[in-house]
This record gives sequence, C-alpha cells and structure tokens, in this order.
Amino acid sequence: MSNCVMVANSASYGGGGAYGGTLTGNSAQGCSDDVDEHGDCQGAASCGRMAEMEKSLFAFALLAWAVVAALAQEKHTASPLTDTVIGLEQQWEDALTKSDVAALEKLYDETLVYTHSNGKVDTKTSYIAAIKAGAVKYESMKRDDIKVSLYGHTGVVTCHWAVHVLARGNKIDLDARYLHVYVEQPDGWKLVAHESTKVAP
Repeated sequence: MSNCVMVANSASYGGGGAYGGTLTGNSAQGCSDDVDEHGDCQGAASCGRMAEMEKSLFAFALLAWAVVAALAQEKHTASPLTDTVIGLEQQWEDALTKSDVAALEKLYDETLVYTHSNGKVDTKTSYIAAIKAGAVKYESMKRDDIKVSLYGHTGVVTCHWAVHVLARGNKIDLDARYLHVYVEQPDGWKLVAHESTKVAP
C-alpha cells in the first residue's frame, strides 16, 4: 500500500498551540500531488486515483468470475442433451452404413422430410424402402465439423460429410454439408428433417 507524507510546520492545532513535525500514514490530507520514481503515492490526487483503480480492477475481477461461472453452468446444463443428440447422429451413421432398417425405423419420425443434395425429397416410407430393397447402399461415410444447437426440445445439427454411396448401381462420391433437425417426442428423440448441400469445388 502506498503511503502519503503530510508536513505541517506552523499550523494551528486545537485551541491555538503551534504544531510542527511530520506525519506519515494513509491520510491524503495536505499531500503534494506527486508520484515518486518507485510509483508510490505522494499526493491526495494520486492516492485517490490509485484507490479508484484498485476498486475498478476488483469489480472487473468479480465480473469476469461471474461470466466464467455462468458459462461453466450453461455448459454443464447443456452437455447431457448435447451428448444425446451426438449419440443419435452416430446411431444414424451406423444404421445407414449397415443398412439397418429397424434402427432407421426407430430413429426417423413419421413426418420425416429427407432432402438429398440433388434436390430429391424422400419421406420416411420411401427412404427406408430404397434402403431395404438395396437400391441405395451407403458404403462408408466420414463426418467432421459437427455442431449441435439446442432449442428446448429441438436439436439442430450441422456437419460436413464425405460419403460413398451405391445408388442403383451407380457409385456416388459426395462431399457435402448437411443439416439435421431432431425433436424430442414422448417415445424419444426423432429425426424430422435432413437436408444435404454439395460443397462447391
């Protein structure tokens, strides 16, 4: 803590006697407005500025702590649902690459709108029928840049994927991004929308 020096050589004190000497302490009364080479406070104005700076730094530290605590709490709260949606995404990938019709039946909502990168739109019934008949076979896929956003009972996923498909005997290598929308239903989370867009070369 910086100290101020107050010197009074002939000031009146009390009822009239002369007071002389040097008083060293934290009081800023009568101090000169200087800061020495060590940065120590030597005056009232300097002491005041340093006190205000300390208060500001303390307030900033409290605010920063509050923000970090709030973000940590939010992350902790959102994490279980985020993990649930990411798990559904993995189930979807496994079901496609294994042509697991039963798993897709469970994962897809009855109102599913499945929009392919070429603009073709499938329903749950038509999409699963193509998988079941072997008309479409997902040989492999690689997903990255997966982001999950939660809005109450709805989860939105954006992702980049590279997928290799056999569609009616034609091999298709697709580099695209997709968007998935999941909604929490009484019987669990369901995929209600898929839309894929090719990445420009």
